[in-house]
Amino acid sequence: MTDSMKARGDCVDDDPVQACSDHAVQKRMTTEGDVSNEEHEFARTYSFAEALQCHDFDLSTRPRHQHRLSDFEEQKLEQRFHSRHRAWKQLKPIRRKKSNKNHFPAKELGLLSFLYLTWLTPLIKKAYRHGLNQEDLWVCGETDSAEYNARRLEEMWKDEVLKKGNETASLTSVFVKFTRCRAIIAIICMWSYSLGSFFNTVLLRHLLAYVQGSESNLLYGIGLTCALVISETMKSLALSASTLIQTTNAVRLRCAIVTLVYQKVLKFRNLQGKAIGEIINLFTNDGHRVFEACLRIHLAVNGPFIMLLTATYTAYILGPAALLGSALFFLILPLQILFSKLLGSLRVKTVRITDTRVRMVNEMITYIKLIKMYAWEKPFAKKMAGIRRREKKLLQFAGFAQSVNISWNPIIQGAAIVLTFVVHIATGNDLTAATAFTVVTMFALARTALTAAPKAMKTLSEGCVAAKRMQIFLQTTERRSYELKPDDDDVAIHITMATFAWDKTDQNVDKTPKLDEEKTLSSEADAGDGDDCNTVKVLYDINFTLNKGQTIGVCGSVGSGKSSLMSAILAQMQLTSGEVKIDGTMAYVSQQAWIFNDTLRENIIFGERYEQDRYTTAVFASALEEDIKQLPNWDLTEIGERGINLSGGQKQRVSLARALYADRDIYLLDDPLSAVDAKVGQHIFKYYIKDALKGKSVVFVTHQLQYLSGCDSIYVMKDGRILECGTHHQLMTADGQYASLIRRFHSEEGMNNYIVDDENQNCDPQTIYKSIEHFHGMTGSPGSGNTTCEHHGKHESGVIRKSTELDDKTRNKSIGIIGNNMKSSDGKEKSDGKLMTTEEQKQGAVDWKTYHCYVKKAGGYWVAVLVLLLFLLTAGSVAACSWWLAYWIIQRNEIRAKITINSTDEAVTIYESDETEMLFYIYVFLGILATLITTTILRCLAYVKATLNSSSNLHDQLFKKVFRSPMSFFDTTPSGRILNRFSRDQDEVDVWLPSIMEEMLTFMSVFVFSCLSIVIVFPWLLLALIPFALIIMFTFKYYHHAMRDCKRLENITRSPWFSHVTATIQGLPTIHAYQSQNKFRRKFAELLDKNTVAFYLFTFCGRWAGMRLDSVAIITTFLTGLMTVLSRGSISPTLCGLALSYSVQFTGQFQFCIRLAAEVEARMTSVERMNYYLKTLSAEEASKASKNCPPDSWPSQGKLQVENLAVRYRDNLPLALKGVTFIVDSMEKVGIVGRTGAGKSSLGVSLFRLVEPTSGTIHIDGINISDIRLHDLRSRLSVIPQDPVLFVGTIRYNLDPFDQYSDEEIWKSLEKTHLKNMVRDLEGKLEAPVIENGENFSVGERQLICMARALLRRCKILVLDEATAAIDTETDSLIQQTLRDAFTNCTMLIIAHRLNTVLNCDKILVMDDGRVVEYDSPSVLLSNPDSWFGAMMSASEKTTDILK
Repeated sequence: MTDSMKARGDCVDDDPVQACSDHAVQKRMTTEGDVSNEEHEFARTYSFAEALQCHDFDLSTRPRHQHRLSDFEEQKLEQRFHSRHRAWKQLKPIRRKKSNKNHFPAKELGLLSFLYLTWLTPLIKKAYRHGLNQEDLWVCGETDSAEYNARRLEEMWKDEVLKKGNETASLTSVFVKFTRCRAIIAIICMWSYSLGSFFNTVLLRHLLAYVQGSESNLLYGIGLTCALVISETMKSLALSASTLIQTTNAVRLRCAIVTLVYQKVLKFRNLQGKAIGEIINLFTNDGHRVFEACLRIHLAVNGPFIMLLTATYTAYILGPAALLGSALFFLILPLQILFSKLLGSLRVKTVRITDTRVRMVNEMITYIKLIKMYAWEKPFAKKMAGIRRREKKLLQFAGFAQSVNISWNPIIQGAAIVLTFVVHIATGNDLTAATAFTVVTMFALARTALTAAPKAMKTLSEGCVAAKRMQIFLQTTERRSYELKPDDDDVAIHITMATFAWDKTDQNVDKTPKLDEEKTLSSEADAGDGDDCNTVKVLYDINFTLNKGQTIGVCGSVGSGKSSLMSAILAQMQLTSGEVKIDGTMAYVSQQAWIFNDTLRENIIFGERYEQDRYTTAVFASALEEDIKQLPNWDLTEIGERGINLSGGQKQRVSLARALYADRDIYLLDDPLSAVDAKVGQHIFKYYIKDALKGKSVVFVTHQLQYLSGCDSIYVMKDGRILECGTHHQLMTADGQYASLIRRFHSEEGMNNYIVDDENQNCDPQTIYKSIEHFHGMTGSPGSGNTTCEHHGKHESGVIRKSTELDDKTRNKSIGIIGNNMKSSDGKEKSDGKLMTTEEQKQGAVDWKTYHCYVKKAGGYWVAVLVLLLFLLTAGSVAACSWWLAYWIIQRNEIRAKITINSTDEAVTIYESDETEMLFYIYVFLGILATLITTTILRCLAYVKATLNSSSNLHDQLFKKVFRSPMSFFDTTPSGRILNRFSRDQDEVDVWLPSIMEEMLTFMSVFVFSCLSIVIVFPWLLLALIPFALIIMFTFKYYHHAMRDCKRLENITRSPWFSHVTATIQGLPTIHAYQSQNKFRRKFAELLDKNTVAFYLFTFCGRWAGMRLDSVAIITTFLTGLMTVLSRGSISPTLCGLALSYSVQFTGQFQFCIRLAAEVEARMTSVERMNYYLKTLSAEEASKASKNCPPDSWPSQGKLQVENLAVRYRDNLPLALKGVTFIVDSMEKVGIVGRTGAGKSSLGVSLFRLVEPTSGTIHIDGINISDIRLHDLRSRLSVIPQDPVLFVGTIRYNLDPFDQYSDEEIWKSLEKTHLKNMVRDLEGKLEAPVIENGENFSVGERQLICMARALLRRCKILVLDEATAAIDTETDSLIQQTLRDAFTNCTMLIIAHRLNTVLNCDKILVMDDGRVVEYDSPSVLLSNPDSWFGAMMSASEKTTDILK
């Protein structure tokens, strides 16, 4: 196919199976939007995925609408014909065309290469010699890629919804359509394999008849043996084809549905009550169960086919008695189906608990800082243990049911043999070795089918459950953007009489409606909800107009609806009435900045092309220059998830820089100045909002009322409605709500009263710069430790220079250029900026310590020996049935011979003796059967109990180990990597490893007795088996390196797309605003494709070994058959039959055992990964024995003494605190101020020992906090964090997660934080739901809830880290009064950007560059003309006077 054809999006597929179902769908998808309606009709007429289902396309057939084919139609037909022609080329035995070494070679393979996987040999050879890493993996092929298959599946799903409607559409039916062509061919190949097994049995009968007969024809016997070998070879090829085709089918389906779910996530307005853990489970466990269901569907279909062959042939050779044995196999099918349904229902229950567990782990990873500060590790561990116990109980029940379901098969086989032959002999029929062992072999074949059937039905049942969960997810309401544009070309946003609503929360336990993100539920909102039971209205009758080039300010109290207005403009809410028209692209700065794991530069340019001038302008306007210089690798420094290594103000300014770099038409700024200090706020307002965004349309939400007079128009909101709108002057003249807010603001600001006036915004910035030059001279250059004015003007708080006035050469040199020998201020070399550690990848075989760990967690070696013994006893009981049957036949033949030789009277006596002895043989058979049943039940119980004990102990110990690790571990480890252990790896250890290992032990036990039986009959065959055993060992050693390494790579490549999904969910509003869905979808597809290649290779490595091991088994079968022919007359035909019956089963058992052993080792890598954390993670507190236990009343005074404190977050990073020394007396209130990044929050981190001091000490009431246990320290302190943290649950759970306080105490704390009325109006009150991240409350409300939580703890020392940043001035003043009243007997450290909030403190601590530069009472500092704090206040006033 030409490059031009590929460029047009035509389907390119050299796969004959895929071609029939892919081609027309791909054509339809890739041509939509650029073809005519007639061409669309033509495309739909010839949809191979929907109509033809096979390769019966006729070029002469015309479309239903009869007309001459257009040039476009002729071209498409010709392309399709040539594509089919190339697809069928793959059926050629050999294709000499070499494929690209860097691409997956599946499309260039000949038939033999495809079946024998010779293309995989170089990779396996490389793995054996050097091991594999990610660079060794191929690039995923087009037809195997996530995007290609997702488009196919999406098109089919849309057609299904279009035909049947959203309610009745079935995702399972779509899965069938997606996979049916390959599945049909795989089923045909599987039936061919079964027919091969059947022909083997027929040949076995003829071979035994030849050995038992009187005529000797050596060529005939050898011919039968050769025919047996040919049949075995064809059987092996058929199994290989079936497995490879269906594996490809299953992998493509997994890629398609996982990508489709991700695309759905990108279309969400919000999570709509779904937890991140639940969504992660859809990607991991549910996606894998869909894969397993598709992988095994041909095995489920194959079972009835084999049993039908068994019943027919055994009845033909043995008579009606055989139908009794066959009936047992048919009767067990309904029981297995019943068990499968039971397992399906258990899966539904289990997955709900698993969702809860994974969600809780994700929450703990996300909010680990708060959990450690509050010393909540043990309570959370206790809660997790309860969840895990419930999950384990269901897993144990399901595991036992599955084990019993599989274990029926040997019992049924033994019972069928006993029943069939007893009835046959009892009815006076003769039984020869040829007949007996042909029947035994057929029953063994039926048993093999039944062994695969229960697991196949289980995976199908679980796959249906997963499909249903995914279908519900795909049917969730999507976000729809606004399509109408304003009638006036000068208007950017026009909203007319619009009412907006949030979707209700859909929770499993509590069906309470979803609350408003910004406005809380009121009685009015409740009343309005009656119109639509699925939504909660929160914005009413909104009339809003933003003209192009205009800046609109939006203000209002906490919960008034400001953020909801922004969400409404972004189409994150439902428009229930009214009209919204938008003209222009948008950029969005959220109230809580969304930062993802990448470099600082990538966080700013956000996937766009890097342009130096544009980038530098964005950095300057956002006041980020000095922050970038402080980073280890400047703007190429890696930023952790959620901006873990940035301060709150830095994160907000990165978000601002991202918006400015995007260069959009409309800017939505949701309180962007709440997390920055006053000087940086003024800089951003002047040089970002007023200068850089000049000519842009801006909606500016803020609680900083001093900036509103600089806006063109102002909207005041209250209770979800726009109360007032107009210019600053108009609203002040009207003397309404806005005027009241401004007056209150001025009265609260006092001496820090600075108002930006819109009439004087064009003053000279150099004048502003000179007015605060004195302050900058004292601050010095960050990171230098210099307090001179040498670097004046570069401080973050005073970077008041226009971007256009910066020297381009200096700017280019200072940003984005990395020095060769950079050193931090303390003399240490700066790092390369790499934050996240590389995920470990072990080399070589899985260490014996991993197996030792698994066995010890299961209960020890005695338990392991007992379980192995029970497996051997079960297999031995089955073998005993065959041996006892052989012995019985030999004895009967001898008796028959005596009857023939002796006289009539003696014959009668012998016959009567035979009849008597028959009862003895039957009783022995029944005894063997009873032993089989007993050992099977004991084996099931012991095995399930042992494996689940191991997985549960691993989980519990891993949980404790991870969450007792220091904060540095969470800072440098992506959350997806940790979550991978607790979701996918845990699922492997809980379900898949025990299942595969049970199969392995079962088949190996049977294999051992098969070998023993063959060797006992033909001892000299042992000489031939020795070299074969060496070949087997070499093959296993040769290929299991590749299988193990591919599994490790599959585990490792899974973590990045886990993290990508989590980051996407957290940043949905931002992604929507920037219209970056396609970028994130492509990134996800790229990450998934890497995982797909590793997943493919892992599954194909087993088949590669299977084909080669089959060759050894076929030779063994040939030698056994040859010896049977050559030993005719010297060995009992009965024993020959016994040996041959085992040798026929030998082929499948042999390679399956080896493959299972390799797969067990590969899946053991999940245990290896969990054990790696158990062995390598260091505890946050190494030894408790050496720690002192403080008195119960400690701290009684709350006196804090910090001496020479130096703190470094990680090795090779500069010091965050440098020799900090100060004393806080008992009950003092200390305000801590300084620029963003000065070390204020680091001081709080050190107080809670989240980072251990490099040097220096902290004493509380005379006790060195480093000498006491972490739990004793943290449980006696309290903190209100800068980023408010709420957990999924209820309000009561968030205030008192562990039921330590009464309802009365909780209501009092809510009353003190002015939340009582809000909570009382909620449906459920204290039991009202809180969704993921607390997003059904505004940021301000979340901060107040966190404050109420701190009030309940009644600690002597309280740290407030920007706790009122997102609260309006009125509420802030009330909260300040509450803090003064409620914490009178408490020592308080108040970290603040609003200077007025700390003016009433006893002392002010001024920090800069990790040092204390001033510490005294506010009055003393303000009276000192050289004071830093005084300069900050003075600079604010002077700047205000100038801007007026």
